[in-house]
Amino acid sequence: MKEGQHFDRKSLRLIDGPKADWSELAKDCVAFANAEGGTLHLGIEDKATEPPSSQRVSDDLVTRVRKRVPQLTVNVGVQASRVAAGNGGEYIELRLWQTLRALAAEGLVGHSGNTRARRYFVAGSGKCGASETNRPPKVPCDKGLKK
Repeated sequence: MKEGQHFDRKSLRLIDGPKADWSELAKDCVAFANAEGGTLHLGIEDKATEPPSSQRVSDDLVTRVRKRVPQLTVNVGVQASRVAAGNGGEYIELRLWQTLRALAAEGLVGHSGNTRARRYFVAGSGKCGASETNRPPKVPCDKGLKK
């Protein structure tokens, strides 16, 4: 399947390891949800069509993805599942449903309960903009509503 508006592949390093970037995954999820929905395959490197044949995805990692994306986003419907590729390698298929309004936030409440700075990302009309504030930007709830 060709990468495009409804499908993308991402390295497993995006969500696992010392350089994991959950906020980048959240932005991608928002963009898909605000487009027409889509599918992300997590665990497939650039220019590859399958994961490495020796790659295994743990139940714990699938659960972390399933829980973390909703923690970082609002109004983004997501389903995460482990898939075995034809070569025996495994990856995570992340299905995202279309939504009319979605925000991805970076820098949520810390483990101690202290609020850290937040950045909210609004995607729509093919663009993604950031608002450096502790309050989410105002966006219409449904298409056709005036701001």
